[in-house]
Amino acid sequence: MKEIELEEDSLILVCGAGIIPEKVVKKYKVINSHPGYIPKVRGLDSLKWAIVNKQKIGVTTHFIGDEVDAGYIIEQKIIPLYKNDTFHALTQRVYETEVCMLVDAIEKCNGNLEYRSAGNYELHKRMPKEIEETLLEKFEKLKNEIGIGDENV
Repeated sequence: MKEIELEEDSLILVCGAGIIPEKVVKKYKVINSHPGYIPKVRGLDSLKWAIVNKQKIGVTTHFIGDEVDAGYIIEQKIIPLYKNDTFHALTQRVYETEVCMLVDAIEKCNGNLEYRSAGNYELHKRMPKEIEETLLEKFEKLKNEIGIGDENV
């Protein structure tokens, strides 16, 4: 980021980049593809937290602003969870959706965008080992709780 020399207000696409320096966010239009349905699923390990907390599994593209995993929403998609899914299959769908949405965001970012504040929604940190050890069990339980034809919680 220190060596970027672009015209002011240039678009920058990021995915999984962590916290972007404020001077970059102020100078450029930074679009993030986040593997969570923000603002409810913010921070690190978003997919894992969504499963553990039985929240919507989704992807969001948005302009990065002053709040982490909040801002002007370009697009959001719920990622379906099917009864025959494996954890790997779901994570692959999330990843592929992130990439496609990030590319599509270039054309969609000039529309009438809604601002979503982080509000009081938790900013997750890396999932602790003791919770992560139960993740696959919670994943299987979540799949069994969805009804036939339901794609998500």
